[in-house]
Amino acid sequence: MMRYKHPKEHFFALAWTTLTMKNKENGIRTNILAAAGANKVVRLIHPIQHLCYADMTRGAHTRSISTLLFHPKKETWLFSGGTDGKIILWDIGRPSVSSYKFAYGPLLVLKNSGVDILNLAFMTGTGYLVCGSEGGCYAHNIDVLTSDEQSKSDQTSKFEIRLPDWKTTKKVFVDALVQVSDDLIASKCTEQSHIQLWSFSSALAKVNKGKSEVVPVATLDWKTTDEFYINLGTYCNSGMLMCGDDNGRLWLYDVRKFQNKSTAACDSLLKPARLLPWPVCSARTKRGKDRILAEDIAKQTERTIINSATTNWNQHYIVSVTDNNMVCIWTKTR
Repeated sequence: MMRYKHPKEHFFALAWTTLTMKNKENGIRTNILAAAGANKVVRLIHPIQHLCYADMTRGAHTRSISTLLFHPKKETWLFSGGTDGKIILWDIGRPSVSSYKFAYGPLLVLKNSGVDILNLAFMTGTGYLVCGSEGGCYAHNIDVLTSDEQSKSDQTSKFEIRLPDWKTTKKVFVDALVQVSDDLIASKCTEQSHIQLWSFSSALAKVNKGKSEVVPVATLDWKTTDEFYINLGTYCNSGMLMCGDDNGRLWLYDVRKFQNKSTAACDSLLKPARLLPWPVCSARTKRGKDRILAEDIAKQTERTIINSATTNWNQHYIVSVTDNNMVCIWTKTR
């Protein structure tokens, strides 16, 4: 188990990439972790060496960073979204093997004034970056904005995505958004007891005067809660979607059939395929500290919030994190 801690930093976001480090002969493929949070700085970490080798501050955010996402096709391109309303596309460069010398810089800065950026999803087929924020949902055409023909400050390739409930709510606060498949996106708004699946290509086809109204392909039943920032999780194209709640439970949904574009929209409320309760914990050793810890975890059912969850490519493992600094790992037994 490795741990990285930075003085006076509270990390809110992280993202992984696999890139080729530079050396005199052949490049070396390795994993790099980006992490950011309250200090407005993106830090690059080489986990295998237990080393934080860069603090990216040039052209950075003016307030805390809440989300990070690597481009799925360009391994050195990193998107960061912050509470200052900015989305920055960075090129983090390629560090050298021994000295970790590298060049980095912002390629693009997108400004969404007055809104906190909370989640990002990149739709590879269309080149659009979708962002969920406290002021709604928006999409930016990154392929156009990064081309030589376009100005980096050009906002003409941005449109607002009006989610299904926008007409009945004064303010659309999208506190969770995740890419489920090559075309499907799942989103959740605050103070709503459901999650909605919708097609990005359908939204793109209906853009009119910078806006597009979304019709969901499915609405998923979820818990009624006043808690904000409970994220959605998935492994893209796996067919599994998950979301925690404020009672320590994990809601699992089977959305495989909706990944087929020929599947008709579902009018009825879709129930979860599985509802995982807060685990019953027991200590495997006789150490007093272990027993006390297990008992304490078991008592936290009513006050534990599962903020985020994800799964691996074959859904053999599910990993979640809680608001009281615990990491929970489930494994499939059959």
